[in-house]
Amino acid sequence: AILKPKDAVKDFKKCVELDPKNNDAKIKLAECQKIVRQLNFYAAIEVGDEPSAAEGLDLDSMAIEPDYDGVRLGDEMTQEFIDDMIERFKNGKKIHKKYVYQIVIATKKIVYDEPTMVEMTIPDDVKLTVCGDTHGKPVYSYRVTKLTGSIGQYYDLMELFRLNGRPSDKHYYLFNGDFVDRGSWSTEIALLLYAYKWLRPHGMFLNRGNHETDDMNKVYGFEGECKAKYNDRLVIHAMRSYY
Repeated sequence: AILKPKDAVKDFKKCVELDPKNNDAKIKLAECQKIVRQLNFYAAIEVGDEPSAAEGLDLDSMAIEPDYDGVRLGDEMTQEFIDDMIERFKNGKKIHKKYVYQIVIATKKIVYDEPTMVEMTIPDDVKLTVCGDTHGKPVYSYRVTKLTGSIGQYYDLMELFRLNGRPSDKHYYLFNGDFVDRGSWSTEIALLLYAYKWLRPHGMFLNRGNHETDDMNKVYGFEGECKAKYNDRLVIHAMRSYY
């Protein structure tokens, strides 16, 4: 119903017609009709798809304003930049738009060069933590040595890192998708995970979830969040180009 709401409206209308007392069908019909109205609104204001975010993008020409108070990012990701980014996000600040492009473009290249099915060999002295959705819905996480708690939004992710340890040479992480949507910290979570993937390509693994799709992002908030925080359609396309 989420991915084909127009077809679902027809089906639920038929259900209600056949069973007028079916309250569940009525609720689902109303939800699908709401989604269709949202999609029609987005289509009405759409000005056409942008090209790939990396296509024709000259990062070298993008200047960082003198009053930008964050750590600068060069050609390679650093732990110093990630540490600063974590604190900026905690304080409600953003990283520069140029750095958003750099992180997504670099991470996309790493992921696209990986095979569809990534085989992982975990050394005996390395710990692996497997985590579920970061966007809000709690699920169980599994570590090679023990069960860990579930994660919600950004501060829950920070708490998990505090209790369980941040990604390192001796501590790998696997995130099983659904980094975005259903919350107001999707941009920060995605950028942080992408930055760690860039810094530790063989120790940070990111699977795609059902919310890593354009349609879900339009309905569940990630697209609107990118617009609100960066007010740039290319940023939206860059963030979504990862998947």
